[in-house]
Amino acid sequence: MIVSQVKANFARTIKENQINVLELDSYLDVLAESLKNLINPALEEYGLVMPEFYITTIMTPDQDPNFQRLKLQFAEKTLRVREEEIRQKEAEAMQSRKIIEAQTEAQLKLVNAQSEAQALKIKAMAEAEAYRLQALAEAEEMKAKGYTYQQETARQVGLEALQNGITGGGSSASSSGSDSPLGAGTFHDIASLGITLGAMGGIINMTKDVLTPVFETSESIGSSVGNVISGKSGSWDCPCGAKNNTSRFCPECGARRPDSPPGNLWDCSCGAKNIASRFCPECGAKREDEMK
Repeated sequence: MIVSQVKANFARTIKENQINVLELDSYLDVLAESLKNLINPALEEYGLVMPEFYITTIMTPDQDPNFQRLKLQFAEKTLRVREEEIRQKEAEAMQSRKIIEAQTEAQLKLVNAQSEAQALKIKAMAEAEAYRLQALAEAEEMKAKGYTYQQETARQVGLEALQNGITGGGSSASSSGSDSPLGAGTFHDIASLGITLGAMGGIINMTKDVLTPVFETSESIGSSVGNVISGKSGSWDCPCGAKNNTSRFCPECGARRPDSPPGNLWDCSCGAKNIASRFCPECGAKREDEMK
């Protein structure tokens, strides 16, 4: 009965436990336990029980060509599986190594970038501190000499502007064909003085009230002299703003024409002072010596 139960259930037990026929020796305990549970119900009818059941050996048809071919195929499959597992492990190891290398390289770049940034920061701070100390030293020196940084800047800019606007920008060649003792280049330089001073005022932020009279007077002198040189002596512009004047004195403010010889100045009874024209530009009164 036991032998009959083993033969009837052996193959089914192998199938149910999904055991490879070539690996039976590795599952002898599993097969024995399964067969014991199938045999004991039949023994209970006789009042018997089999507490232990062992399988010690399973005979396989090793001489059967089909079994040999099956064993060969199984061995090849096992080898391929093992080779694939090895390749997979190698790929995983290579990937892990690349990740570690990339992380290490990124960390090195970060450290280098931080070091360079820190070095640039230290350099910039050192340069700023050196500039600050130099500025403080210059400020103390100017303070000891009695002038400010703005005044020194104004002086330097003014000198450069005068150099470029007068001696550097104008022509110093004298005009041999002119009756004037001065060269045309010299008059051009004088005329450009107003522009130069205006540029100085814009650069050093001088007040308009200080520079405007100098600018207007210089520009007027230069323009008048330029008119004389160019032959336009029939009209002249006054510093007060009156343009194209043909008289010796400005009809608006009474100023004398720059190229006109000076005359005797007189004071009007209306309060106007230093009048050079025949009539008072304020009230129109005639000069007293002419009334006589």
